[in-house]
Amino acid sequence: MVLNKNTPYIVGCVVYTGAETKVQMNDADPVYKSSKLMKQMNWRLVDIFILMATCITVSGILGTVYVKRQSTEPKDHVYLGLDLGNQLSENVLVLLLQKMGTWFLIFAQLVPISLYVTLEVVKFGQAQFMEYDYDMICMDKKMQMRVKTSNLTEELGQVEYVFSDKTGTLTRNLMEFKKFMAGGKSYGVDNSHDMATLSTIKK
Repeated sequence: MVLNKNTPYIVGCVVYTGAETKVQMNDADPVYKSSKLMKQMNWRLVDIFILMATCITVSGILGTVYVKRQSTEPKDHVYLGLDLGNQLSENVLVLLLQKMGTWFLIFAQLVPISLYVTLEVVKFGQAQFMEYDYDMICMDKKMQMRVKTSNLTEELGQVEYVFSDKTGTLTRNLMEFKKFMAGGKSYGVDNSHDMATLSTIKK
């Protein structure tokens, strides 16, 4: 703290500190934005995992029951040509885990891993089309638009309402000299205003 030369010391009192101060309230973590399409994909992926887990569990239980039935009815699988080997003597829990692991490899194809990669490639191509769009080039600065994130590109055509506090964020907000009058003399080249009204302005 820089003190005045006529002030040898200052007595201060801290009234309040904590998480509700203005500095702490403004120091918030950035919010990760994701599109509706990505949210729907994430929930559909959860549904697929639940479906896959259900199918694996049911198939593993049925397979274990089928194998254990051969100890009492060994001729049930003859027409299938199965060689169960020593599975008949294995522990039920171990056999169940083996069957569930086998069905996990079979049902693993249900997970659309390539879907996210395909979607990102489509977004990249869409961003390239937007950057090289002639109608989106600023002629004053001779600069094309830049896509800094591809998370919300598919949301651009779905905007229904825009709320603004009129601070110039959504407007051009370009300040240009038009005209002013001093001492009854007009300065500037703007003729959009009524000269009779402007002549009443005094220095």
